[in-house]
Amino acid sequence: LMRAETAQDARDLVSAGRRNLIINGNFDIWQRGTSTTGALSNAFSGADRWRFHTRSLTTRNISRQAFTNGQTDVPGNPIYYLRFETSNDSGTPNGAYMMQRIEDVRVGSGEDVTVSFYAKANSGGGSFTVGFSQQFGSGGSSAVDIVAGSFVPTSSWKKYSFTVSLPSISGKTIGTNNYLRFDIRFPVNTAVTLDTSKIQVERGRNATDFEHRSYGEELALCQRYYQSYGLETDRSGQ
Repeated sequence: LMRAETAQDARDLVSAGRRNLIINGNFDIWQRGTSTTGALSNAFSGADRWRFHTRSLTTRNISRQAFTNGQTDVPGNPIYYLRFETSNDSGTPNGAYMMQRIEDVRVGSGEDVTVSFYAKANSGGGSFTVGFSQQFGSGGSSAVDIVAGSFVPTSSWKKYSFTVSLPSISGKTIGTNNYLRFDIRFPVNTAVTLDTSKIQVERGRNATDFEHRSYGEELALCQRYYQSYGLETDRSGQ
């Protein structure tokens, strides 16, 4: 276990001059194993800090994939990317999704926020939705959902970016376990396999180059939340 002050230091790394509000956006840390198959209901599975959901009883596979050494389609020589495969996942209004909880609903409130990432459709297709949700926690105000945009991936890696103005939290009641959620929602009733890499959420209107943190720093950020018996939580339920 990390010492308390070390855990706090790890938490503060994102706010201490670090641009990327997403942890493990490069998919380097996989403390639970590098693949999983089966029904997922808001489950942490595979890549640290990422949560996945499927509604139907059809195919759902999450796996760590390795880039070919020397490839140039995704710059910066990343080592891994995430593959999320679903088959005809149904639901109202969305099918499957992947998401990350950014600790503290106050983050980015009343500001412009930009998300950027690389993606391609390994198979299938359709329109994916990118969005945020201000979750005010237990005893707090009702959640506020914000759509940042949509994209239709092709079979080639491409960088996508979206800028959105997050609502102010003025007048809102903030309860325990509050957070800002980022998610990518899959098309409904569509068999598709999405590959994603280098996900970044940052304040401002510009999508800057992906912020590379050392493996040790990224691991420390993940360890703040990780628990060995399969749950992923911090002291406020993240």
